[in-house]
Amino acid sequence: MPKPEPYTPPQLNPPPSTASAEVINHGGELYTQHCSVCHGANGLQARTSFPNLTVSALLHVQEGFDYVVLQGARTDKGMGSFVKELTPADSVAVRAYLISRANALKTASVPAPAAARQETGHAEN
Repeated sequence: MPKPEPYTPPQLNPPPSTASAEVINHGGELYTQHCSVCHGANGLQARTSFPNLTVSALLHVQEGFDYVVLQGARTDKGMGSFVKELTPADSVAVRAYLISRANALKTASVPAPAAARQETGHAEN
């Protein structure tokens, strides 16, 4: 087997958190109900088989986030569509929650965990 190449986790660089506390809290509830089983509690994944959403480029564009979450753009990688479970407003709230969590982690100067690797599962690309 070839030697593994060094891995550098994605940089924690979220957009600013601008949503209201109410929207963020609602997004947190939805995230816990629908997303945390695969993507980890509080937006952080301790396993390597699913993406760490706090470093996802999808946090920067709602349309891209919706394309994956609501339209199932990554079904082939194991990420099904949640269009039957979430409304477009719910998707906005979940993204706002993740942005808030990512900013809290960045402010706390917590480096992205090694579990942010995307070796398997549905990678960002």
